[in-house]
Amino acid sequence: MNNIKYTQKAFSVFAFVLIFFSISNAKAQDTIKYTLSDVVIIAQNQSPDALKAKHRLRVSYWNFKIFKADYLPNLGLSATIPNLNRTISAVQGQDGTSVYTPQ
Repeated sequence: MNNIKYTQKAFSVFAFVLIFFSISNAKAQDTIKYTLSDVVIIAQNQSPDALKAKHRLRVSYWNFKIFKADYLPNLGLSATIPNLNRTISAVQGQDGTSVYTPQ
């Protein structure tokens, strides 16, 4: 009988401590107030449509740069590379030995 009272008392204390800590840690969330201009700026920066528009602007910019470059003067260079042969050939000497000479 004494053991049951002790168990009930321990459970009561445990439940009280658990409820106390859960209530003390339950704080209200901080609210953030935005003005209309803040919301518009956030929407402009984070909107997928805004990101798509930025990329479209970049593509249009570079397409225009390529278009303008077609009307600029061009410089064309052409050359013929000389045929250079650097082989080493064996040449027979008068005494029958091979002498290797570069050409």
